[in-house]
Parts: sequence; structure tokens; C-alpha cells
Amino acid sequence: MVFQPGTKWRVRGKFKYTDKLNFKPENVGTEQAILRDAGIDGKYNLLQRGSINASFNFISITYDGATGNTVEFELLEGLKAGLNFTWSTFFQMRVGKNMQVNLQYNGRKSEDNPAVHTGTVQVRAFF
Repeated sequence: MVFQPGTKWRVRGKFKYTDKLNFKPENVGTEQAILRDAGIDGKYNLLQRGSINASFNFISITYDGATGNTVEFELLEGLKAGLNFTWSTFFQMRVGKNMQVNLQYNGRKSEDNPAVHTGTVQVRAFF
């Protein structure tokens, strides 16, 4: 569902259901992960100057396999079984005619783990 009242603002809600299976050979069994991802994101355009994007997601994960291995990491997309939250902001701005500055911040929080925060800064020059 998208709400866009004009050229400056856009707000979008989403829901995604994913069922992942890892089949093991010779009837040993399977590992299954079910991810339910509900979120909202928004974008604000600074006309002729840049844009600001922000998102927030609530992800509920059910997992019935072994933990602490690469299969779990791949099936759960780097998150943990249970309740997870992810959020991000991205700011892009043009400085002058030939320079662009990008600022990005990402965070995630799993049920029994502390929040993880990452950020990047990028400056681009156009010749």
C-alpha cells in the first residue's frame, strides 16, 4: 500500500511472508524458517537538492533447525528466531554542481541480543 500525496512525500506499508526450507540428503530431515515481515517506509524529496529515506520493520521468525551455523544465518537472513526489529535512514544531498554526500544509518535488534548500529558516509565528486 502506497500513499503519495504529491511529488515530495511517499509513505509505503508492506507485509512479506517467506517460508524457507533446507532439505538434507538421505531422509535426515529438513530445516524450516518462516519469516513474517511487516514494515513502513517513507521518502521525502528535497527538490533539486536530495532526498531522505527512512524505514522500520518488525520481523517475526520461527525456526526449527540447529543454531549457530551458516544454514541458520542464511535462512534467517542474519537475524535470530523470535522477534526482530530493523530500521534505517538514508540522506542524500547534492552539494554544488558536481558533489554528492550520502549518509546512511542502519540498526537491528533481536529479542535477546543488544541492538547493532552501523553507519556510513560517502562523498562523491562528478567530473
